[in-house]
Amino acid sequence: MSDCRQNIEEAFDFFVKQFSDPYCLLKDQYNSEKDPYLPELLAFFALMSHFSKSFKYLARLDLSSARAGSGKTWTADLFVQLAKNGHRYDHPSYATLTKDLRDCDSEATVWLDEFQHFVDPNDDYMFLIRNGYDSGATRKHFDHETKQQVETNLHVPLHWSYIKSDIRSLPNALLGRSISVTLRKVKDRDPEDPDLSDLPRIKKLLDEIPSDYFKNHSRPKVEGLFGRDRDKWSAIHILGDYMGGLKAERAREMAKVWVKADKGEEREDRAVLVLRACHNGSIELAKEKISVAKLIWYVNKYFEFVDEPEMEANEIKFVLRDFNIKTEKKAFRCPHSGMKPGKGYLWSSFENAFRDQIPEVFNSDYVPEFILEEVEESFSERVELPDEFIEEIDQSNNGMRKVGDVLPASEAMIRASEARAQLNANRLR
Repeated sequence: MSDCRQNIEEAFDFFVKQFSDPYCLLKDQYNSEKDPYLPELLAFFALMSHFSKSFKYLARLDLSSARAGSGKTWTADLFVQLAKNGHRYDHPSYATLTKDLRDCDSEATVWLDEFQHFVDPNDDYMFLIRNGYDSGATRKHFDHETKQQVETNLHVPLHWSYIKSDIRSLPNALLGRSISVTLRKVKDRDPEDPDLSDLPRIKKLLDEIPSDYFKNHSRPKVEGLFGRDRDKWSAIHILGDYMGGLKAERAREMAKVWVKADKGEEREDRAVLVLRACHNGSIELAKEKISVAKLIWYVNKYFEFVDEPEMEANEIKFVLRDFNIKTEKKAFRCPHSGMKPGKGYLWSSFENAFRDQIPEVFNSDYVPEFILEEVEESFSERVELPDEFIEEIDQSNNGMRKVGDVLPASEAMIRASEARAQLNANRLR
């Protein structure tokens, strides 16, 4: 047993070392609480693949980035080399995939690149991805070569990667079975080629240990971890507890960090979507500025298009403030007497955020993802929205309720549209 533990610890340390180079770039500028744990998390996943028959639950690794050039391909290629019988697929036929699994007695690690091709809920791939998470998952197929029914064990380590804009949102059935990692491009430097000269020896050490070595190890209880979260982290905690010491502590720490940070990461992803919506608007509208109410309406039309829940007016305002984008006072002057100057945004104030966060569209001949002819129909340039309405959205909370606090943005926009219509009617009298 001591030899087994020594072999496993040596393999784990070797895996951590290989994954550390690109992520050490983050050490002085963490963008997320998760970042310091990334090399160890990936090492745990690679180690888990060598003992896949031990665990009831095989969590999926959900690897994504907001843009290209963030290290997904590098990570995937390295991972499949370290994992047990690693295979990276771009878009194989389902028959090819299951045949590969049968050929190696389902002791294989599957990596699906460009995952947007695999998320059809009615697809055979989805059955494999969803059901293979739990032990005992099998499926019968007709083999056209042998002309016989064959059964494939689907309980295998399976992971994926994609650019976030290529997938509107992952189904809840996948999110509940996966641990999400977001890669960021921190510096313009390619990671060093990993030194894998010792990998054959490391794999030989692991091959000496049966794949079901941990089958009698029960999943440990971890404070603050319950239900599906406890299930999908169980294999990592079994491995961590077996190695003991700092490794066991780090396994528990990272689980708590991930569960806590996931909500924050969701906000971050939506913030990038807000910028994408605004970038579309800056191109489509071809104006130097935009009123607050029009921008809020526009963002939520974009969110409707990408199947995201709409955002409150104040949420959008605070997201933009995080990118140092603020309203300009008196950006709009209403031609009608008795109305105060309104607030709005200058598109020029968005440029730095566009350049830093979505350079793939900012620095290219970009065509907007959708055309909103309704924009100009709903918001006439000849008649501005009532400034009192705009100011009510933008005012700090000084005892007054804000529109965005009590109404969804869509309802707020209905009110705005009705007010505009009333103004037009008054002009025609």
